[in-house]
Amino acid sequence: MTTILASIPWNTSPITDEATWRSYLRRLRKSGVNREDPNDPEMLNEYLVHADSTGMQVKISSGTAWVRGVYAPNPVEVIQAIGAAHITLDRIDRVVLKLDTVNRTVTIEVVAGTAAVSPAAPTLTNTTSIYYIKLAQVLVTHAVTTIAAAKITDERDYSADPNLPASMVVKDRCLLTWVDASTISIGAGVVSIGVLMYARSAAFNITFANLDTGAEAAGTNYYVYAIPGATAGQFDAIISASATTPTGYANYRLIGWFHNNVSSAVLRFSVASAGSDADVDRPEKGPKPGMLQYPGASWMIDIYIASDAGNTGKAIHAGNAAASAYNATPWVSGTYFQQYKACMNAGKRLCSNEEWSMAAFGTPPGANNNTNCWTAAANVGSHPTGTLPNCVSTLGCYDMTGNVWERVATWSDVTAVAASMSGWAWTNEASTWTGEAEGGEAYTAFGVNTGPDTHQGPRALFRGGDWSLSVYAGVWAVYGGYSPRNVAASDGFRCCS
Repeated sequence: MTTILASIPWNTSPITDEATWRSYLRRLRKSGVNREDPNDPEMLNEYLVHADSTGMQVKISSGTAWVRGVYAPNPVEVIQAIGAAHITLDRIDRVVLKLDTVNRTVTIEVVAGTAAVSPAAPTLTNTTSIYYIKLAQVLVTHAVTTIAAAKITDERDYSADPNLPASMVVKDRCLLTWVDASTISIGAGVVSIGVLMYARSAAFNITFANLDTGAEAAGTNYYVYAIPGATAGQFDAIISASATTPTGYANYRLIGWFHNNVSSAVLRFSVASAGSDADVDRPEKGPKPGMLQYPGASWMIDIYIASDAGNTGKAIHAGNAAASAYNATPWVSGTYFQQYKACMNAGKRLCSNEEWSMAAFGTPPGANNNTNCWTAAANVGSHPTGTLPNCVSTLGCYDMTGNVWERVATWSDVTAVAASMSGWAWTNEASTWTGEAEGGEAYTAFGVNTGPDTHQGPRALFRGGDWSLSVYAGVWAVYGGYSPRNVAASDGFRCCS
């Protein structure tokens, strides 16, 4: 006797009902978000939930997912409203994908939590007809009118072959995130080390107790490597000052880096995850070593004023590159074109005026002393980069007030010629608009009245002030009196990317 099974997928298959097809597909794909694939634009961005303080709303990026055997593509970004905040209590909402087999839909929804002194995320109850995939939690603090990026907590799980053990399901792809001044978190995921695969099913923290050799140092770029773990099939991680080879390990894989600042604290916006365009599961995210990434932006900026960091010379056409290095001598006396080339040799560029301004916010104002920044009127030259711990911006950049002027990529037309201090466009008087917290709201109309620069033409702007400008130095200080070819011993630069 022969028994014919209801096998699929044949053109003559007797299976036509949705429930059976869903059951079949569930055997092939675990419910969850599909990982990004650069060869398939529809699958990019992975239903990432994010916010940008543009109101009581969150944004859900494009992506695809499997929900209990149902394929759910979303080719465009979706904006989802968040309910009004409670006046005095916080709450936690959840953003979800919701499968409804009765109405035959998959929807993006916000499940509101309950405002409380100690709020908890709302419970999601799955039934025979309703199934949820968690995308993110949204902390709605009391009385807010906008949702900020920091209020989003990612909860996505990733679709995979359901026959894989839980430890092999990639979630966070081993991405590094800042925890505090001494701690880095490494997300769950899978990495290849040599010819073997190693996994972590949950995030874990590392500190300088995991340093491969020596002691923690200030002003240093550190690199994080995955290594075979003590538990079979699991990777551990170590920190090293070497960008290529950690000490004491034969098998390893670079998974990220960060910068330890002049106070031996991990700079929050320097943390990055390694990868490459070919490494789909672990693409590079975050700034290059020695740089910071402005929150919510794609551009990066050097932590320190450009130096040659110990190179034997500064011959631009010999390939010498600008470095972002602690306790180094600022690289001065270059034209706009030489400074731009020095950044290009490092794979970077000069910062725009706007980028420089954004990165400088929070730096202390100039004063007739060197307590916070190098600005005392008696100073006679530049100082090593980053050696005043207080002279740091909110982002984490050092020496953006005083030390040396920093040329930016932005040019301006000459509109006036100023011969003396009396011709300056702004002053540092408290009675004017210049009484901002960052100080240094001085400088000049454009041009000088002697020498070759008398000729009218574009001026390349400088920012921040130099070592002896006292109260005139600061994040609002700007000088526009030099042509792009001018050189001076007080003029340095900083690179962006």
